[in-house]
Amino acid sequence: MKLIAPIEYLAAPPRIRDRICNGTGSQGTPPWIVRILDSFHGWGIDFSPASNIHDWMYHWSHGLFFWKIYADLVFLANMILLSVYAIGQKPLSRMIGNLVMFPARILRAAIYFAAVLLFGWYPFWYGTTKRPQ
Repeated sequence: MKLIAPIEYLAAPPRIRDRICNGTGSQGTPPWIVRILDSFHGWGIDFSPASNIHDWMYHWSHGLFFWKIYADLVFLANMILLSVYAIGQKPLSRMIGNLVMFPARILRAAIYFAAVLLFGWYPFWYGTTKRPQ
């Protein structure tokens, strides 16, 4: 499964990715909440690959506000891609179930996107030298 990601993210060793990326949720979110947000604790589609790319893009943004909007749009696109890829899974029963759940997954992706777009400014600016005055 191919997601939209910066080349640096794909080339980075796992230990560097693990230090920067924490799955769905801001840094410091308790692990049990991250597991629920990622995949409803194993009951839903796992959005953590999209979230990790989003974390990476926030980390390397250099405080440029338009990069936040771009990272948020890539996050939405990757969640939609993960939902589409899930439909193509075999066996047929899984494929049908994923097709039925597709609208709910798109709604979940839209909610996550709206949350990071509206409330992601503090995590975006945290730790950067270019903060709004």
